[in-house]
Amino acid sequence: GGSGGDPLGHGQNLSTLLGTIIRIDVDNTSADLNYSIPPDNPFFLPLNARDEIYAYGLRNTWKFSWDEVTGLLWGADVGQNSYEEINIIEPGLNYGWNTMEATHCFSPQTNCNQEGLTLPVWEYELYVNGVCSVTGGYVYRGSDLFNLEGKYIYGDWCTGDIWSLDLINGEYEDQHLLTTGLNITSFGIDQNNELLICDHDGNIYRLNSNLGDLNGDGSLNVLDIVSLVNLILANDYDYIVDLNGDEALNVLDVVLLINAILS
Repeated sequence: GGSGGDPLGHGQNLSTLLGTIIRIDVDNTSADLNYSIPPDNPFFLPLNARDEIYAYGLRNTWKFSWDEVTGLLWGADVGQNSYEEINIIEPGLNYGWNTMEATHCFSPQTNCNQEGLTLPVWEYELYVNGVCSVTGGYVYRGSDLFNLEGKYIYGDWCTGDIWSLDLINGEYEDQHLLTTGLNITSFGIDQNNELLICDHDGNIYRLNSNLGDLNGDGSLNVLDIVSLVNLILANDYDYIVDLNGDEALNVLDVVLLINAILS
């Protein structure tokens, strides 16, 4: 919040709503407000802070979403000059802006005090291969894209790149899914939790995949299992059924395909 680089230090100032995520109750009013403030907010009275604040130290979170399974709040924060970041937002935490930009010192540029700051779970560098601005998405909980189950999906506004982020053995790992060429302004989900992509030109797209559909009939079924087994026996390869991404077809892919059909 404020001018470029946050020269007034709003991000670290709990007396302003700039640089924060707020939590309010829009169904009720309080005093002279047209909303009320949940009493379990982390900075509720009598602390010397705005009661509405849920988390702070954020530059420009675009956007955030709840994972309906884990209850985690994911937020993608647009950087100033160098890095975009992905955060898991928890109440009362300080995400560092403008002391930090992602995991890097911003003001001062070196030897900044990181005590009490929560660093992002992921970051990527700006202006590499055209990327310029992160657009936050959702943890995928649909059924059509079985290989993305439980992964956080996000993109970049300039290039239309879409990635998935997953926690594996205690470490977050990022995978590039595709480059759409869209100016991704937002993501959404439909009534079946399938992922939607909003383009700046006004169109809305749905993310689809033919992974596992070896016979191309638009569904996963026993025919795909038979075709996969035949490929394995012939020592042949088709990336469509390389479900574990190890660049080889084997019994693991058969198991994953059966699980996808049964799910």
